Amino acid sequence: MKKKNFTRQRGGVRLSKKIVPIKYDIRLRPDLENFTFSGIETITLNILKKTKVLTLHCKEIEIDTASIVLKNEKKFATKITYNKKRETATFLFPKSITIGKTKLTLVFRGILNDKMRGFYRSKYHLGGKEHHMATTQFEATDARRAFPCFDEPAQKAIFHISLIVPKNKIAISNTLPVSVREHEAGHDIVKFFPTPKMSTYLLAFIVGDFEYLESKTRRRQSYGGQAKNGTRVRVYTTPGKKHQAKFALDCAVKILEFYEKYFDITYPLLVLDMVAIPDLASGAMENWGAVTYRESALLVDAKHSSISNKQWVALVIAHELAHQWFGNLVTMEWWTHLWLNEGFASYISYLAVDKLFPKWDIWTQFSTNDLGVALRLDALFNTHPIEVEVHHPSEIGEIFDAVSYSKGASIIRMLADYLGEKDFRDGLRYYLKKHSYKNTETLHLWQAFEKVSLGHSRTGEAKKPVAKIMHNWTSKPGYPFVKANIKNNQLFLSQERFFASPISKKKSKDPRQGGASKTIWQVPISIQNKNKTQKHFLSRLSQAVEPRRSDFSAEKYATAKKVVSSENWLKVNFGEAGFYRTAYSKELLERLVKPVQNKILSPRDRLGIIRDLFALAEAGVIPTTDALEFLKAYKKEDNYTVWLELAMGLARLEQLLARRSLGEVGLQKLTLALFSPVAKRLGWSKRKNEIHTDTLLRSLSISRAGHVGDKNIIAEARKRFAKIIKGGRINPDIRGSVYGIVATRSGVKEYNQFIKLYKKETLHEEKNRIGNALGDFSNPKILKLACEFAMSKNVRIQDTVDILSSVGVNPKGRDIWWSFLQKNWKTLVSRYGEGGFTIGRAVKAIGGSAEAKHLNSIKKFFKTHQAPGAKRAIDQLLERLEGNIAWLKRDKKEISRFLEKNSI
Repeated sequence: MKKKNFTRQRGGVRLSKKIVPIKYDIRLRPDLENFTFSGIETITLNILKKTKVLTLHCKEIEIDTASIVLKNEKKFATKITYNKKRETATFLFPKSITIGKTKLTLVFRGILNDKMRGFYRSKYHLGGKEHHMATTQFEATDARRAFPCFDEPAQKAIFHISLIVPKNKIAISNTLPVSVREHEAGHDIVKFFPTPKMSTYLLAFIVGDFEYLESKTRRRQSYGGQAKNGTRVRVYTTPGKKHQAKFALDCAVKILEFYEKYFDITYPLLVLDMVAIPDLASGAMENWGAVTYRESALLVDAKHSSISNKQWVALVIAHELAHQWFGNLVTMEWWTHLWLNEGFASYISYLAVDKLFPKWDIWTQFSTNDLGVALRLDALFNTHPIEVEVHHPSEIGEIFDAVSYSKGASIIRMLADYLGEKDFRDGLRYYLKKHSYKNTETLHLWQAFEKVSLGHSRTGEAKKPVAKIMHNWTSKPGYPFVKANIKNNQLFLSQERFFASPISKKKSKDPRQGGASKTIWQVPISIQNKNKTQKHFLSRLSQAVEPRRSDFSAEKYATAKKVVSSENWLKVNFGEAGFYRTAYSKELLERLVKPVQNKILSPRDRLGIIRDLFALAEAGVIPTTDALEFLKAYKKEDNYTVWLELAMGLARLEQLLARRSLGEVGLQKLTLALFSPVAKRLGWSKRKNEIHTDTLLRSLSISRAGHVGDKNIIAEARKRFAKIIKGGRINPDIRGSVYGIVATRSGVKEYNQFIKLYKKETLHEEKNRIGNALGDFSNPKILKLACEFAMSKNVRIQDTVDILSSVGVNPKGRDIWWSFLQKNWKTLVSRYGEGGFTIGRAVKAIGGSAEAKHLNSIKKFFKTHQAPGAKRAIDQLLERLEGNIAWLKRDKKEISRFLEKNSI
């Protein structure tokens, strides 16, 4: 009887589709002294099949009574049972509930937990005293911690929210208050306008002490033809911080206006609130109309915020506001299609920021920060398809990763390049308008793009068969690397799945893996050959390329003509829009040296070449010395993102060679030769009319050169740190670099100074800079103190993992980090487990190690210890460690000899 209205699915649970929520009336009363809450809700249901049993999602909530209206008579449940594994509550009623509409009323109680999930508490300080606010984080499956509900994306309903709060507190929800009236002495009841039809994970309830800045978007015509007044936009902060909200407010207004025009759909709510929350598990959460952010992802201090953090704030705001359409207005049917939310929000956020700040060169940064990150993760055997079947909350939490976000964004960018700007935009508009307030799967999006790009062929076939082209990109794991070779002056291209190491590749050929290495992708390929751009489709394992200048097409390649003369260079994946790596023959690679050296190629293409070379070396496709040899082409490089890619490639080698005399010193000399001249050219101070990316490059070059021993930089960093200790200020753009350089070469005295600075600091961004430097010390005893400090009451639990990871990334801190994690594993799981993604992030810090003892110890530990929501992350870590060990064994002697004999 109890199992009637839910469906078992591999240990997960989907509630029955025979019971449909239409409307929720919810009244909640948070108690900020005892950290509890009480509530009453009435859910209007549409019963599609006669039943005596109702099952809802419910977790950590005690339900006092459950009643249903049967023929105008209230009937109470005779039995209430809970299933902790499936996170449900089941109500048994004395009589059958007939088909049609009815109302279920529940009275319940819960806790305001301290785990940053569900309805929880967050602390802040006013006047030297500690205070708390009540706030929410429901994605993916934690609305059930705040009220019993149908906690699935497809179970959309309208929500009427009321909050009973102390008179001196501000209450915020998804919509504007419709009334505020006295409830009892000292308390008001705040009733909010009904929400649009929406999913449970997008609700928000926030109660606390706040102040705000406000603005409004411009009045404009909606796509339906009706004029709409501008939307109120507010940024809320805890008292004393609203002056830090101005940049976010300006960004939000402009981005909202941009999206309304781009999507041709007006933002459907009267208000957009953005709220800075002191404790938040992720960077931000897109609750419809009440977006929550970590303080460091929303607040910008004119005197103390860096340009890089300002850029981060703009991107995060653009990402969350994109969700108001992608995710909120149109929502994925189930978490399998999470990428429809996150991939699009990630891509569109760059589009918006580029519109607002065209001089930031943000799309070049996309090539490293999203495309590069996705290529690295998706090269593992233990990756997953963009569309991956998930059921239980612990599985759902695992897919909030770079595959869903950054790979999703990257294949969308590839698709946009293939479709063209107009068809891409029109396809999005069609998709959003057709499916507003509904739920979708990936196929619905492909159908929208095909609809707007219909050709006029006799067969009526879509001009661009998007679904066919994109199928393997979303349904299969991994991606190809394209080999480019010349035979008889003809260009031949071939594809095969790329793996981060030969070990991973070998595993994929196991027959039990079902042909994991045999995928053939439909690869749109742009080739730049001097001043000509050619576009092709690589749709087979290998094919010759015809010369032409046209849009992408899947034409046959029956006759290959001579397209490459002996003196010509060519760049495959021109513009780096494709989601694949390129492996050039020796001859073709040598021809690219001068186009890189003389900056004939764009920064995106220059960084793509070296990024792929380092990856191919790690994978064993080419010797590592080939990548090192090509570095000479970058001596005169001036682009920040290219330098960032170079720094990342060298940093991986540094991790590989760490704690080994063989090659380590030579690599430091090479890094010094590359970065010291850049640091010297840019100096320590910002110049008049300096471009945005030079400010970013200054910090990077100072950090890298100082890290490997530039004496002048080290001395200057110490001088500037001393100024900070005496109460002075230095440019926030270089503070992180100064902290890291000083920590690397300091002892207990300086460590104590860092701790004092951390405790005193109120700007979350600055706390992060100081906290990240704690892992840069060399003394093992100090690194152990840093780990202990990370777990102390002085550090918010949202920030603990970042400080711990800074120790794990430091080769001198690996053993200390791993020992500390093992001893504190139970506490970490208690804090961050149960399906969140933080545990997975915590274990990956040591991923640069090539020491067999770490591989063996980690394997052994997780055979006997649970890691909720982190199984895939641990498998990925072990795979990475295996690959590193093999890489070092394969190439260490050649790397060492190269570094001894060569200099840049």
